Amino acid sequence: TLYGMKFSPDSQMLAVSDYDTIMLWDPRNGNLVSTLRYTEMPRDFAFSPDGQILLNLQRDNITRLLDSHSGKLTATLPFKGDQNLDNDTINFSPDGRTLLVGNTFWDWQTRQYLGTAKGHWGTSNKYNGYTFSSDGRMIAVDVYFPEEKIELWSKD
Repeated sequence: TLYGMKFSPDSQMLAVSDYDTIMLWDPRNGNLVSTLRYTEMPRDFAFSPDGQILLNLQRDNITRLLDSHSGKLTATLPFKGDQNLDNDTINFSPDGRTLLVGNTFWDWQTRQYLGTAKGHWGTSNKYNGYTFSSDGRMIAVDVYFPEEKIELWSKD
């Protein structure tokens, strides 16, 4: 069973996830480039804006930065958000400068922690995912517990 698939920004690499593996494929020739094995399912993964890094968020809430061609670990980002919130998503702002992991913002170039997303939530809220507005200043969040709703978070 596949849990997710994502193309790199230049479509030169396809990452495919199942329960405990992320496979990196070259879609031009169908060759498997690398297989990354884990003890449990990755929460989410994403390519960096330049496609050189595959970010992999695991259940331990550490985001691993991997070379997208070899799969080798290059760095990690510690979790800085609310431990009580589901932390299942990785996304970049439209300009590629800001990374949002769960509810925490990072400067992608410097890898510096910028802060936590502002929104009206309790520690029991859980969410499925989110999307940035086209200007990158707001995030729409799909909350599923304790009630289903859409929240708007401000990056500022």
